[in-house]
Amino acid sequence: MITHVLETPDGAIARAFQGPADVTVDGVQYPAAIFGRWTAAELAAIRLYPVVREEVAFDPATQDAGEIQPPLKEDGRWIVRNAPVALSSETLDARRAEGWRGVRVTRDALLAETDALLLRHDDEKALVATGLRTATTLNDSEVTALLVYRQTLRDLPEAFGAPDGDPAAVEWPATPLTE
Repeated sequence: MITHVLETPDGAIARAFQGPADVTVDGVQYPAAIFGRWTAAELAAIRLYPVVREEVAFDPATQDAGEIQPPLKEDGRWIVRNAPVALSSETLDARRAEGWRGVRVTRDALLAETDALLLRHDDEKALVATGLRTATTLNDSEVTALLVYRQTLRDLPEAFGAPDGDPAAVEWPATPLTE
């Protein structure tokens, strides 16, 4: 990244620096050490100016930060900025597809977390039916809540417009039970 510029007498860029370096101005050579030791006024006396980096805001959902542009002088300061660029439709589609893959992975993990509860409930129902157990751990309303939760998880991609919708807009349902 450009850290300093050396101006010509008419204010154009004679040279841009990406860090300390020896510099020759009007036939006089200055060592790289001046970059860190001299004040801004001393550097300005030989037309050597710091460059300020200003980050241009961009929407990461639809844009890339873009390339750093050449330095330009504004209000007596040298500035470099990035130039955001719109993402291609192919890149946007790929990001959206990756987002939906992530939604499905999370959804499948949440379904897997409840599998054991339903398996245990089925085993306990069988034990109750045979008289080896008097009750199940989950009551009927807890089982219903669990089944509704699982169906809501299965319906999430369609409910939020997959594959064209925004996967970041998915609102995850609350887990109905905790062990």
